[in-house]
Amino acid sequence: MAILIYQGFEGAKVFKWCRSHANRVTVLFPAEPFFDKCIERVLKEHREGKDVLAWGDREGLNRVRAAMKERGIPTVPFGEQPKKPPQTPTESTPTLFQ
Repeated sequence: MAILIYQGFEGAKVFKWCRSHANRVTVLFPAEPFFDKCIERVLKEHREGKDVLAWGDREGLNRVRAAMKERGIPTVPFGEQPKKPPQTPTESTPTLFQ
């Protein structure tokens, strides 16, 4: 589950990302009076285990980034894959070539 950030208003690109995926949700950040409500929605969807694409107004996206950072929730720019946690080394299993 990831929180993706897309600064733009290309709806076709956004809706293509979420089409046919029940665990993907988009949240548009349109303008100032709605930022807090949008941040609450991002948090709600994240808690439900969904991937969230926050998109729209630059100021709103900066606020959602800051709110997620405060809570220790990473955000990823849209188009990049979230970083996977490093794997711990395990004992190697013998192969035919060892």
